[in-house]
Amino acid sequence: MNDFELPDEQSQFTALPKDISIDMVGQYPIVILSDNIPVEFFVLHATERVKEYSNNPKLFQLLNLF
Repeated sequence: MNDFELPDEQSQFTALPKDISIDMVGQYPIVILSDNIPVEFFVLHATERVKEYSNNPKLFQLLNLF
């Protein structure tokens, strides 16, 4: 997870996987690998902030980070 690189100009829009706490309840970090190289990282949110968009209790919010 430390192999990701983030250009400075993108830091206002996203974060690196190493900066995401996996201890946060309702957040599920996902890493997609290709030939053992990370090519995508996102977090599924099932937190209170999802209620801003829907009352559906089965809804997840996708936060794409990479």
